[in-house]
Amino acid sequence: MPLYAVPRGDNDGGYAVSDYRAINPNIGSMDDLARLTSALRDEQISLVLDFVFNHTSDEHAWAEKAKAGDPDFLAYYLTFPDRELPDQFQRYLRDIFPTVRKGSFTWCEKMNRFYTSEFPGSFARGMPFQFNADTGDLRISGTLSSLAGLEEALSRKDNDLIERAVRRVNLLRSIVMSIDGIPPLYIGDEWEMLNDYKYLSDPVKATDSRWVHRSRKRWEASEDLTDQETLEWRFFQEMVKLTNLRKNIPAFQNGGMEVISTGNPHLFGYIRALDDQKIMILNNFSDRSQKMDVTVLTKYGAKNEPVNLLRNEVIPIAGEFLIGEYQPVWLDIS
Repeated sequence: MPLYAVPRGDNDGGYAVSDYRAINPNIGSMDDLARLTSALRDEQISLVLDFVFNHTSDEHAWAEKAKAGDPDFLAYYLTFPDRELPDQFQRYLRDIFPTVRKGSFTWCEKMNRFYTSEFPGSFARGMPFQFNADTGDLRISGTLSSLAGLEEALSRKDNDLIERAVRRVNLLRSIVMSIDGIPPLYIGDEWEMLNDYKYLSDPVKATDSRWVHRSRKRWEASEDLTDQETLEWRFFQEMVKLTNLRKNIPAFQNGGMEVISTGNPHLFGYIRALDDQKIMILNNFSDRSQKMDVTVLTKYGAKNEPVNLLRNEVIPIAGEFLIGEYQPVWLDIS
């Protein structure tokens, strides 16, 4: 999420930026950011920031100049002299914050214009975000682990449910690390942090459920990463394994992606390919083992018996290929 200067109080969870050249003082300073960037570079880590250019706070210098009538800065925003066009747009637009304000256009008195500024039995524990009673539209906040059932399983102290949740989490993390694009790790994802409900006691944050997955960094969690009996250790080691594998698979770094037909609705498959390397990724989203006809392998170019890179095992091209519950498979079919 953004770390720039924002208005005090309601600021869209940090997305209503007041100044792109300043850091939110609650987080630190530009000097702190420079030191962090330098330290990350020393470890060969690139810092990626979330730039929010589709809207600004009304305190931003651009907005202030636009409200003052500066034509150059008025052009930075979509403005309308009356409601005719906004009402036509609104017929097809999704309300972003229906619990706070209806519609996607806000009246600015100073400018005298408009501008755009449970499923029963589910294992997931998430928080509703911006429910729109008029349309039924609802989004969800929550950490990966809590949404994948780990929080529920731990609260029930059920080892079978815990192991099933662990498999779901690792399946989703495998997809993040193997599918097209830059694999993001949200704060705490390296050891799978659960939802943090402390935000509910903060009046500034209590109405924005996104803070349930924006908790403060648990620095003491690093101690759990040395104890092989903890879930944190297991998750961290799995992420290290996936990261190291990804670094050594050129197709994951620069290759294209093609979604494929696996012949089984429970199996989501895609291929990453670059030059002579071709990797088929299969993901079982079912809580039961699933079969795939091995002709799918030959259909997409497998000439020899492929190797499952996640387990370093050879897969025979004969009969059916059995994939366990919530299991990911990275097959080198080059």
